[in-house]
Amino acid sequence: MRAAALMFVAAATVLAFVGRLVLVGATRRRWPALAAAVERWWVWAPFAAVCLFLIWVVPPVGIVATIVAMVLLTRGDAVGSPFRPRR
Repeated sequence: MRAAALMFVAAATVLAFVGRLVLVGATRRRWPALAAAVERWWVWAPFAAVCLFLIWVVPPVGIVATIVAMVLLTRGDAVGSPFRPRR
């Protein structure tokens, strides 16, 4: 189970990176705002995939982990969080 979970995280990371390359390349000229949003959020795609995986495998643990992560990421002092307001 541990190896499967690590493979899932690795696959999610690779898919997020390739998806980012494709989306940014396809939208940079026509929709620069979309390309900027993808650049800002792509780092969090593997984390979201892991949260969804936890919800699917162990629902109570996954739900609690997702809620805790969202609370911690939306705090004003969350360094590096995409939810943190820009100054």
